[in-house]
Amino acid sequence: MANPAGKAILTVLGVFGSMVGFTGFLPNEFPNKEIHMVDRQQQAQDSMVRVVVGLNGVEGLTEADGPIPAVVAFDENKKYIGASDWSRGFGSIGSGGYADIWVSQKKGPGRQATYLQLLGHNDGICIAYISQVWGDGTPRGWLGDMGQACGKRYYYSNIVVGDHDHRPYCTWLNRDAGSDGSDKLEHIEAAAMQIHMEAFTNFTEDYNTDPGFYCREPAMLFRRKFSYELYHDDYEFDGLPDPGRIHFWYAKDADSMPRKKRSLPPRRSSRFDGRLITSVHGRHSARQLCENDHSYGPDFVSYAENVFCDMGTREHWPLCDGPVEDECYSMATRSLVTRSGYVKRSHVRVESWG
Repeated sequence: MANPAGKAILTVLGVFGSMVGFTGFLPNEFPNKEIHMVDRQQQAQDSMVRVVVGLNGVEGLTEADGPIPAVVAFDENKKYIGASDWSRGFGSIGSGGYADIWVSQKKGPGRQATYLQLLGHNDGICIAYISQVWGDGTPRGWLGDMGQACGKRYYYSNIVVGDHDHRPYCTWLNRDAGSDGSDKLEHIEAAAMQIHMEAFTNFTEDYNTDPGFYCREPAMLFRRKFSYELYHDDYEFDGLPDPGRIHFWYAKDADSMPRKKRSLPPRRSSRFDGRLITSVHGRHSARQLCENDHSYGPDFVSYAENVFCDMGTREHWPLCDGPVEDECYSMATRSLVTRSGYVKRSHVRVESWG
């Protein structure tokens, strides 16, 4: 998703490593309300949200695409003002693609939707960035880098965003993960998230420089569980959530979804079996991916490092180059090469990020 020439219209804050930094969003990275709604009065009353998911080569990051998340909006006073239509099914976002989600603000026409809740489904998606346009045309944005910065599941997205060709991490949003305590990494899962969109917009030089600020309430709140069932019993006649079932979330609140009973939790890496991603981009480190327990996705090769990462075992090896003195990974045979021979890997599909 390359960006055409253009000038940034919004500076979005993010946490990159241990530092707070900025990315300028371009005009084409926001939803165009006029395309989706010709009624000018309706445009002024409602807002719109764009959700962009991870990209992987021509065919897209395996399993990064999935159902469009449900959206709930609140104003700056944390009052429920609107939501996406929950009654028509949620559709899907293709790999490397986006969904523009109309937020009907019948509970607060024209008010600024400064807080958003995004609710995941049982088929997870990996979100590279979110952009938003209010009723008056004011833009806001959020970067998928925040999942990695805040200790949630993440992967590389290969989506290009902003005026400096930034390639953000993507943040996994998945309701269908072990919630019965059987998964020792359950605390890093995110089924939903609540974002204060104002917190990620740089208006002045007086922004908060503490990276931790952007990972906690009120700026950001990840939820492992949520009580909304997204079923028709939760709808009003217009397809919007019943206000009596919607709640603004606070960090002190306990997750309120009943726990599931599972005999055997699923093996987390099975959805990526047989997949290998290769990248030439310097920021895409295979070592970092392997050494971070929060990363989640297919095996990975960094040509900038000449390193292969096995995401199932969290081990990494150099790529083979010349005589084998120690173990190395051969791209030619897609196998681990040792002094005693080959250890075949199951990579039947290799996808390249050029």
